Amino acid sequence: MLTEDQLRKKKILEKFKKLDEEIDFLIKDREKQQSRLFSVTQKYTDDVSSSPQGDKFADCIANIENIEIKVTEKIDSLVDEKAKIEKAIDNIKDRRYQIILKRRYLLGEKWEKISYEINISWQHCHRLHEKALEQIDL
Repeated sequence: MLTEDQLRKKKILEKFKKLDEEIDFLIKDREKQQSRLFSVTQKYTDDVSSSPQGDKFADCIANIENIEIKVTEKIDSLVDEKAKIEKAIDNIKDRRYQIILKRRYLLGEKWEKISYEINISWQHCHRLHEKALEQIDL
């Protein structure tokens, strides 16, 4: 049975895959926004340069630039969070614990595969996992 501290650490480790998904989403969203900007720019460049709509167009570009900055900052923050998790795993002294945590949380492997690959029983893999959660500093 996992302690409260181990459960807390497990939740942090489980966030790793979700961080990847969120980064991928933000990158795709940013690309979509850039695509819209380029299509709008291409369409309106010639006919709005001297019209009152030119100001609206400039405002639109400024808003998109602000969104771009926010998305980039969010991605940087998520990448930093992932790096902290990876570093915490790397700082564990027992290599077996590192392998189990990396395979489970960074690669998303199932317990059966992990235990098979490192040639231990499924039950022993869980015991080592519990010890790894005790050792990791999160």
